[in-house]
Amino acid sequence: MLAVTALHCLASVRAGETPSCETDIVAHCLGDDADMSPGGIQACLLNLVDRSALCNEYLTIVGACSDEIGKGGICEGDHKEGDTMPCLIHRTKPDDLSVSCHNTLPVEEVKTGLKDTVWKNGKVLLFDHEIAKLDANDADTYERWVKKKNKNKKSAHGKDKDYAILKMKQDKAKQKLAKDIISSLLTEAARALNEDSVSDVKESLTKQVKRKVKEAKKAGVDAGSFEKDDVKDVVKKIMKAAKQGQGSRPRDPRLGEVRVEL
Repeated sequence: MLAVTALHCLASVRAGETPSCETDIVAHCLGDDADMSPGGIQACLLNLVDRSALCNEYLTIVGACSDEIGKGGICEGDHKEGDTMPCLIHRTKPDDLSVSCHNTLPVEEVKTGLKDTVWKNGKVLLFDHEIAKLDANDADTYERWVKKKNKNKKSAHGKDKDYAILKMKQDKAKQKLAKDIISSLLTEAARALNEDSVSDVKESLTKQVKRKVKEAKKAGVDAGSFEKDDVKDVVKKIMKAAKQGQGSRPRDPRLGEVRVEL
């Protein structure tokens, strides 16, 4: 049984961290002329004079924990499957082990690093008392993470601010463009209303407004998106002002341009 368990350790135990005879079996007990039966491998291990420290530790534990891994023992099933060490060290409570077995087991290292404790389930901001417990390397890691997090936050805020400023400028430019278009087409619209139907005047104004918007954009005016509703709104205001006679009424040069309510 010892040999069978040792063979299972080749796949189930991490050499260098947990007691195991893996290295010894590969180096001395396997080969074309070797007896690789369970009894042969067991005899090989027991007769080695230069066994590794991990293998000696493994054999010592197996001997001291014979009740736990033997028939009816708490780790009997795991022992048969090659999970002897994981069962004894990790899965079984110390109170459920005999004193002799417990005293031979290696002390499991308690991990206290940043990623093993407060960051075990993900990166989060720490309280002052948690930061105070970090060693130099973890403290440096945490500080760099916080700086990067704040930098990204500021970058996002800066982009939002830039967008808001751009939108404000575009809205202002759109209002000025609409006002200029209304002023340029108002007189013509008032005259057309005396000759053509309202629908024909609207259709003509719509085409002219679209053309003037295109011309303004080509000239470098950044008024954002001038949508269909924006065009309709400009045409509506021209028609309203034209019907009130603002387009056909003579203006005193001293009064400046005709005021159109936007």
